[in-house]
Amino acid sequence: MKRNLIRTLCLLLAVLLLPWYSLRAEATVANPLFTDSFAGGLGNWDLFGSTAWTIEGSGEAAQLKGATSATSPQRAVVKSAKLPYSSTDYIVGFSAKGDRFRVIFRYSSSTNYYFLEFKNTKSVELWKYPNSSTNVQVGASVDIGSHISGFNLTDWHQYQIEVKGSNFKLSIDGVAVTTFTDTSLTAGGVGLSVKSMGPAVSLNVEQLTVSPVVVEPAFTIEHTPLSEIPYNTDLPVSFTLTGSSTPVSAVIHYGYGDEALDQDIQATGSGNGPYTGTIASTNQSSHIRYYLTAG
Repeated sequence: MKRNLIRTLCLLLAVLLLPWYSLRAEATVANPLFTDSFAGGLGNWDLFGSTAWTIEGSGEAAQLKGATSATSPQRAVVKSAKLPYSSTDYIVGFSAKGDRFRVIFRYSSSTNYYFLEFKNTKSVELWKYPNSSTNVQVGASVDIGSHISGFNLTDWHQYQIEVKGSNFKLSIDGVAVTTFTDTSLTAGGVGLSVKSMGPAVSLNVEQLTVSPVVVEPAFTIEHTPLSEIPYNTDLPVSFTLTGSSTPVSAVIHYGYGDEALDQDIQATGSGNGPYTGTIASTNQSSHIRYYLTAG
């Protein structure tokens, strides 16, 4: 059930240059703000004295399990040293199954946070503690089953919650379910909670990851790589920007062979360009790789 939850931050043009061969494009991905496979135990989590949380399995089979018959919330929150409470926008992703559970976001204290409550086999609601010990519902309950046929909380599903500004978008198994809106709380961490309303409840979670929200660039890089150059020849690189109305810094990042792409050339140009730079050839490599950034 483990899934790669790391989202693509942006598409950078990366090129592999072989002598007299075509070029190809590659993409880079963003580093997560926090990720936990639970193989290392509960060390990344604040449990606030709760005994409801344990680790089941080990290694790649490890899962976080919450189980309780208590009628007060049993919270597990990512430690602020791992994900600062100053965090504002992010995407929470995980695989889970359960009968009733909460996903916490923008958590700064026990009386300041949002939570999505999943219950009644296929319903979700948004609630908040707005600097108060009393929680308040935000908006109306949403029937997940009306968006995903046959949905049941007790089955494994992939959950994703995008927290961006005042909008909180829920997707399940890649399907956009709903977006809640509220402006009360602007920053905080991430966690999970279980709470009984009578019968005991449980939750199993695999591979939770918090990723940065993708910010669409204000402009795009347009570049047509050379289809071929002779071996051991300097490589001229030229590109333009579309939608850029202000000065930007444009850089060509490159490397030879299997080296890291850790060499940089400041491209010359302004506005929409063109921007240009030259990558020096070397007789010690069979190919040149590079990608372009601007900002």
